[in-house]
Amino acid sequence: ARLQAEWRSRFACGPAYVMGDFWSAYGLGVSMVPPRPGVHLIEIDGDPGYDPALRERYGAILVYRDQIDAREAHAVFPDLDLNSPERLTLPFARTLSRKAMMTYEYVFIRPGGC
Repeated sequence: ARLQAEWRSRFACGPAYVMGDFWSAYGLGVSMVPPRPGVHLIEIDGDPGYDPALRERYGAILVYRDQIDAREAHAVFPDLDLNSPERLTLPFARTLSRKAMMTYEYVFIRPGGC
């Protein structure tokens, strides 16, 4: 909810997707209202639900546990500025992990159509 609220405070539409590592993209995507599709960045070419035009129009959140993988991010978005990512620590809920909190690093990919 905090990540989505921050997005809404900056942009009038979107995001179309939550992208990044598998766990972050899907876990944070389904927690939004309404849920946003998660896209595992290294499998983007084989994802039948991914539409680059939607991402271009409505933007996306690129998020990774701990730290953004710059190699993966730049393979898909070569011009994406990763110099000042933001960080968010949330309770690690609905899991068997013994870890109580999880820190995410993220950047917003600006929407182009709203």
